[in-house]
Amino acid sequence: MSNATLVHLLVVLTAWTLLAPTTATGFIRPFGSEFVDDQCRSFVPVGWNSYQELNHAAADQAQQVLSGKAAPDGANPAQHEFVLGQQAGFTVMRMFAHGDSPRWQLQTAPGQYNDYFLRGLDYALNQAAVHNIKVIVVPVNHGLVAGTGDGLLQYVKWAGLSTAIPADPTQPSDIDHFWTSPVAKGFVKDHLRFLATHVNVFSGRAWKDDPTIFAWDLYNEMRCPYTQLGLSCADQVTAWVGEMAAYLKSVDPNHMVTVGEEGFFDYRGPDIESNPTGIPANLQVPGSYGRYWAAHVGQDFVTQHSSPNIDFAAVHLWPVNWNTTDPGFVQTWLAAHMAAAKQLGKPLIVEEFGYQVAYSDAEITAKRDPVFRAILQAVQQSLAEGGPLRGDLFWRWDTTAVQGATTCPTCVTDLVRSVDSTFR
Repeated sequence: MSNATLVHLLVVLTAWTLLAPTTATGFIRPFGSEFVDDQCRSFVPVGWNSYQELNHAAADQAQQVLSGKAAPDGANPAQHEFVLGQQAGFTVMRMFAHGDSPRWQLQTAPGQYNDYFLRGLDYALNQAAVHNIKVIVVPVNHGLVAGTGDGLLQYVKWAGLSTAIPADPTQPSDIDHFWTSPVAKGFVKDHLRFLATHVNVFSGRAWKDDPTIFAWDLYNEMRCPYTQLGLSCADQVTAWVGEMAAYLKSVDPNHMVTVGEEGFFDYRGPDIESNPTGIPANLQVPGSYGRYWAAHVGQDFVTQHSSPNIDFAAVHLWPVNWNTTDPGFVQTWLAAHMAAAKQLGKPLIVEEFGYQVAYSDAEITAKRDPVFRAILQAVQQSLAEGGPLRGDLFWRWDTTAVQGATTCPTCVTDLVRSVDSTFR
């Protein structure tokens, strides 16, 4: 059996090992170590992450639909992504409900929204519903510059704090006060409430009442990397997670909530050796924590997922980004988080995993496919054994990727194209 065939079979097996229904009904909820729909039927979240391309295409298409000039079937890239997702047997997509550039901002000022972008998110949710795909919504992201909205730096700026990033990551910065500033936290709560109560212009349902949404991620890949808060940084992030999760549940009691972090273990815990073994280039500076950098960025996987308002655990996996080449790392990382999830009594999803490679069949086959295969095999085994690892969402599949197109054959990319061996 070829590697490409094996990867394809594992994708299918991951989705259907426990005979999850093709069409889940109602809101999904945790039930012990698994997920179930409102008929108490097992639901397996398997699918993909999308990002700018879908958001932009959906916004453009939403405008066309609302003006009576919708593209015909097959010529609409936003719709096409969900059509192919359904055909592939995917059940969940992770969608970033925030701006990504100065041109594409969702929240242009506190409480002020770009309707063009917002209607695109509505359109994407509606298309997901049409094609029986659930959606994880990410309302806040770390890796955004001020001026794009809904990222740490933008909230810090709106709160009147300095967004200056010190050249030396060991030096104090106002940025970490995002986690403690009452003003910044108020802006985030306002954003969460707005999205939860916003009425979709296509379905006529408030997002909080829409079973298309699988869950909310509170914050994508949180960081508290500077030293203004000292070694209490993870504790401040934990308090933030608990406060925001409780608030989101108060305005949307229907949907699950998870944290959205990579899943690093804190320096005070017993699993510190399960963190990435490599050191990213930007952290290879004097005074940094070296090999143990991941234990000091504000994440504390077990404690931050312990909140009663956090319904399930989620992790990410990026060997290249973490400069980790240890061949056994994927298995070590997953095993540690499965053990932690079992301890928490909550299901676990690898909600984002990716691998940067050149657009080269040989490199994709040799480097990316083994990582994806190891993750999918772990999910398949956990499903078969009734373990806590219940699903996976790869990074990333967007409107250009689903059509197999590329305009940069020499680039390094994290896109998975439909023509790649990883997907086939």
